[in-house]
Formats: sequence, C-alpha cells, structure tokens
Amino acid sequence: MNIWIFLVISHIVFYTAYNQSYKLLTESMKHPGALTALIELIGGAVCLFMVPFFEIRFPQQLSVYFFLLLACVFYALNDRLCTTVREGMDMSVYTIIKQFSTVFMIFAGIFFFKEEFVWSKIVGAFLIVFSNVLVFFKKGKFRLDKYVLLGLLASLCAAIALFIDVNYSEQFNLSFYIAFTLVVPALMIMIAERIKMKEMKTEIHSCNMKLLFIAGGAGALMTISKLAAFQYGEVIIVAPLCSLVIMVNVLFEIIVLKEKADLAKKIIAGLLVLISIWLIQM
Repeated sequence: MNIWIFLVISHIVFYTAYNQSYKLLTESMKHPGALTALIELIGGAVCLFMVPFFEIRFPQQLSVYFFLLLACVFYALNDRLCTTVREGMDMSVYTIIKQFSTVFMIFAGIFFFKEEFVWSKIVGAFLIVFSNVLVFFKKGKFRLDKYVLLGLLASLCAAIALFIDVNYSEQFNLSFYIAFTLVVPALMIMIAERIKMKEMKTEIHSCNMKLLFIAGGAGALMTISKLAAFQYGEVIIVAPLCSLVIMVNVLFEIIVLKEKADLAKKIIAGLLVLISIWLIQM
C-alpha cells in the first residue's frame, strides 16, 4: 500500500474518533473553554512526542513567527466556537457545516488573491451551501439557530487561519508546527476566559478521562496524517478522499449510535458535499 493511502485512511479513522469522542465530552462538560484547552494541550503533547519522526527545520525570519501567532488567534476562535457548536448539533451535521471553510477559501482566493475564476469550483461551493440548507430545512422552514451561526463563524475563522499560515507551515517541522497551533490557542483561550486551574481540575474530574485522551490524541493524529498525506500524495486526489470523513461520520451515527433523525437528508447532503469537493479539485 502506498504510504499516502495509509495516511488518508488514518486521517479518516482519527477524525471520526475525534469528532465522536469530542461530542460525548460536551454532554458532561462544566466549562467549554476549559474542555477546549484540555483537548488542545493533550493534542499538543502528542505532537511534540512525534517531533523526531519529521525533518527538523525552523524558519529564520521573525515575520514568519508573527504570522504564525496571528493564525493561532483565529485557530483559538475556531476551536472555542466549535466546542459550543458540537454541544448543540450531531456530528454528521457538524461535519457537513464545517465544509463552509472550503467555500470561504474559494471566494477569498478569487477576490483577494486574484486567482482564476473556475466554474467547477463555484458550482462546488454552491453545492456545499445547498447541502447545508438541505440539512437545516425542516417542515417547510429553514431552522437557523445559534449553533448554525456559530458554526459558520468558526468555519470563517478556520479559513482565515489557513490563509495566513498556508505559506509558512512547510518551513517548520511538521509535528512541532501542529503542536504550536494547538498549545498556543489553548493558552489564549485560558487567558481570554480567565480560566483558573481549579476550573481545569473540575473539568478533568467531571469528564470521562478515556474520552478526553482519545479526543486529544486523535485530534493531533488526524491533522498530522492529513498534512503528511498531502506531502506524499497528489493534492487533487488526497483532498477528495479525505472528505470521505463526512459519509463515515454519517454512517457511524446510523450504525453505531442508531441515529435515524433526518437520515435521508443527511445522506444526500453528505453525497452532495463529496461531489462538490470533487468539483473543487478538478
């Protein structure tokens, strides 16, 4: 098996474990900010442990570190918002709505970076929007609640962070870079929300420790495996295959969690997102 295929499969497995364990943790959380920070800190520790497995390299320009810190601000916003969103919607819907970051990136590329206007990408972006409308359209009404709005805002923050650091991540040791974008946002969240060690301890005691370490570890490994897959394989092939996490999460909820609500719409929406990502990568 080619290494990039193994990495893609690993990404899908770790992404599903991360999403589902994170969702379960939100059901018993006492402080969303503390839970977010804990998961990020565990993920950062896992990444630091894997630093020796990747080429050791760091940029010399100080400006690179400035933009990395700026990206961490938006990663912190994304991660914190996502914890609240995960609490309010099931993971199959969450996975679909997170694809809006792809839409934001396409239009930012066209309007800000003057990239070529490609109809297949625009159609793909439209299909992502339509799939989300389909999921939230209930009994003749469009159900637009705070979790949807926060999910869209989180996707926007994720897209901005990616745009900031897309040109700089390759200059770092891969594992260290991911650790930095986990640990620093965790510290930012703790400072911004004035989270005390007492609250962190309370969160640890109130949650399932196995799920906490699964979420933290899987979150780190899903990111490492995805970025490594892009390095070993072709982006045009790897990106659509990684999007299979959408259908895997839908199937997981159907088969394992016995979730039957809006089943047909979720499956159709998931398929539309897969088609849209294929169009975007054309």
